[in-house]
Amino acid sequence: MGTYINYDGSATFNEELEIEDIGNCCVRASNAEWGTYYLIIKTIRGQSYCLEYGPVVPDIPLLPKTFQVSYGICKFNEKLLYKKIFGFLNDPKKQIVDAEVEPDSFNAKEDFPDIFELYDKIS
Repeated sequence: MGTYINYDGSATFNEELEIEDIGNCCVRASNAEWGTYYLIIKTIRGQSYCLEYGPVVPDIPLLPKTFQVSYGICKFNEKLLYKKIFGFLNDPKKQIVDAEVEPDSFNAKEDFPDIFELYDKIS
């Protein structure tokens, strides 16, 4: 049985996301402006590695006004990872309206933009 995490809430939550393995998951979330954010969690030998980045704007080879990447390591703790995912989905700056669990992190890795190449295109 997986973990359910609510998101898209103002006064009440409007959506729910089921995550089978909270220690090994990839969450893709989108906002109304078609920006996509990713959170990848991988747990190996009791250590959880968390990578979060976005927004990625599909089919536009430019950096958005802001682009954030964060990476962290912690001991596996289901409650802590729940809070991490809950915070990711309910961050008011992201304004997430849709989210899904990716079957693996391959698409998230493929969508990660070449930040330095895009940065060099700025004139």
